[in-house]
Amino acid sequence: MIPDPREEPWKPPVPGQPTISLHSDTRIDFSRLHYLINDSFRRSLDVNDYLARIKDKVAGVIVAGEYEGGAILTWETPTPSSASPSPRPVPYLDKFAVLQRSQGSAGVADIVWQAMVRSCFPSGVCWRSRQNNPVNKWYFERAAGTWNLPGGQWTMFWTTANLSNERWKEYVSVCEAVKPTWLSGGKPD
Repeated sequence: MIPDPREEPWKPPVPGQPTISLHSDTRIDFSRLHYLINDSFRRSLDVNDYLARIKDKVAGVIVAGEYEGGAILTWETPTPSSASPSPRPVPYLDKFAVLQRSQGSAGVADIVWQAMVRSCFPSGVCWRSRQNNPVNKWYFERAAGTWNLPGGQWTMFWTTANLSNERWKEYVSVCEAVKPTWLSGGKPD
């Protein structure tokens, strides 16, 4: 886990201070992480667009084994509203990836999952997944709640217990706003 939450708890970024850089942090082998994402999702990440989208938002990275599985978690900012004019940063599961050869056995995925929900974000995290994603069955089994976002393309998931209405609205705002950063072509996740 980078950073190690036992030494440096994952906290929202301080404005003006950089967060982890996937591309230049020496604790991360970016080429292996990039390969893991492409292999898991069966499509190619647009690296430049992705790194630009998550710049100064990375909460941390979890890597299992020799990059057999991993997760990239970010701090996303919900759209301000009259109900929440100063919304709190939202912990967001941006990428959850397992090499194709390790998919189907829950071992690698469960290691990453447990690190995320027990050590990194025990108070909860949200994410979205395409409604036709075959991994959703696994997500449904582990999420505290789900909701189909308007438009019929995405399902929102969260692990937050006793989710308040205000926080739910912030989760919806974030999940609706995240832009995919894949190169054209390839099979959707």
